[in-house]
Formats: sequence, C-alpha cells, structure tokens
Amino acid sequence: MAGLAALLAFALLTVAVLAPWAALIAADREVSTPAMRFADDAGLRGLLVAWQAASMPSCAHGALTVIAASAWWRHRQTRRVLLALAAAYLTWWLTPILKNAVDRPRPQVPDPLWGIGGYSFPSGHASNVTAAALALGIVLWPVLPASGRRWVAAGGGAVVVLTCADRVLLGVHYLTDVLAGVLLGAGIGCLALAGTRFHRITNREALPAGIPRAA
Repeated sequence: MAGLAALLAFALLTVAVLAPWAALIAADREVSTPAMRFADDAGLRGLLVAWQAASMPSCAHGALTVIAASAWWRHRQTRRVLLALAAAYLTWWLTPILKNAVDRPRPQVPDPLWGIGGYSFPSGHASNVTAAALALGIVLWPVLPASGRRWVAAGGGAVVVLTCADRVLLGVHYLTDVLAGVLLGAGIGCLALAGTRFHRITNREALPAGIPRAA
C-alpha cells in the first residue's frame, strides 16, 4: 500500500536524522548554503517570500475546506470529503508534534534570506501542501472529466515541488526536511484514499442479489 510505504520511508528518514547518519547530514549541509546563495544571486527573495506566504498550511487547508464544502454541497460524497479533510487536518496537527519530538535546528547559514524560529524536521509547508493536494484530488477526482483530472494532478504536483524548492532556497529547511514532509503528507493522504476505495469495495460486496452494481 502506497500510504504505508510512504510512512515507512518517513520513519526510516527520521531515524537517519536522529541517529544522526553523518553522510546524510553532510549532504544536507552541502546543499543548503549553495541553494540559498543561488536564490540570492538570482534575485528570487521576493518571489520566494511571496510563495512562502501563499503556501502556508492555513492557506492550503482553508482553500481545501472551501472547495471540499462546495463539492459536498453539489455531489453529497460525504465519506470521501470527510476522509480527505481528516487527512489534511491530521497532517496539520501532527507535523508540529513531530517537529518538537525530533528537535532538529534549522539550517545555520550566513545571512539567511529569511529568519524564522522553531524546528526544522519535517517541513510543515511540505507536509501540509502535499496532504492538501492529495485531499483535493480525493474530493474532485470522481466528479471531474479526464482532462480535469490531469489538471488537478499536474497542478497539485507542481505546487508541491515549488513549495519544497521554496523552503530549501530560502534557507529555512534542509532537503531531507522537505522530503520528510512530502512523505508524511503523502502517507496520510494515500491512507485516506485507500479508505475511500475500501468503502467502495465493501459496498459492492454487500449488495443483495439481483441489484445491479454500479459501473
């Protein structure tokens, strides 16, 4: 199952950070400062800060909630909407707990493009945007045509990639922080998706004889 595989990968990455695995920590540091310097030299600070604000968990989940409520009102897919929202909000609730448990300081880079406190692992922006993107797909997938599904998948993937790049280029997260965030959000989101499929399968198996099954 994809959800369990993602959460297992997240757990292994967490163990490697806590150990700490020297090669992984060194690779993180090798990426962090050059990435931030590239963003600074390219004059990207303003764009990165703007994307940081737009991809905040409160914005991602606020937009998701509005869209999910609208979809429920029109199509009444209650279980699917509730599972999607539960996955997104569980990720939002769980991420700071994990940050405090791992207790990893943010990257120590000279002249950071953006100063921020708190802990680094996993990235809250990455975990929440990933979970929200998957939750949006869960809500909209059954009611969209094929072309609409492609746009949702491509748009969600692009937002996740841009958010991860934003966190590293601003110098506020290591590469493993955003990778862990994606794995966490994807794991919880995929478990919610599996829940919708399980419900559909059990409903089909429970149909009385003589009642045709939906295509």
